[in-house]
Amino acid sequence: MRIAEIVLVVLALGSASGLASGTTPATLASPTALASPAALASPSVAPKLSVSRAWVRANVPGTEVAAAYFNLRNPGPQVATLIGISTASAASASVHATVIARGVSSMRELEQVKLLPGETVMFEPGGMHVMLMGVKGALRPGTAIELKLRFADGTVLRVVAPILPINGSLADR
Repeated sequence: MRIAEIVLVVLALGSASGLASGTTPATLASPTALASPAALASPSVAPKLSVSRAWVRANVPGTEVAAAYFNLRNPGPQVATLIGISTASAASASVHATVIARGVSSMRELEQVKLLPGETVMFEPGGMHVMLMGVKGALRPGTAIELKLRFADGTVLRVVAPILPINGSLADR
């Protein structure tokens, strides 16, 4: 993106975010103005966390557990810390990591997940994932549930995750 295009974007966003009224294209075009912490920290200018490829594996009939998977991206300049997950579809939800020790697979609950600036963390089968416990009813393929991801800074990210068959994956879609 050329500097003129950046200035137009910053001016458009700046008017919505309340940049100082004395801000002009000339002051914004200076390298120090574009890189200033105040400009980068503006909530309307800062990139937002995003989730892609979200899905939940249907639960086995008669069980009350299921797992959710997704990719979580932090395009922003600050570390983002995932501290909790909830859903109305289960009594509780927590992040787990699959650990293999001496050929035996087990799960370990994680209190938080830190995402460095620019990092994408993948929640996937056999790795980090969200365990849904106390699932309220059958999670049927073709339906979806909402997950709420809570971050240390107070951000709540709502994610709609489709339910896929027990033996399915996102690659099947």
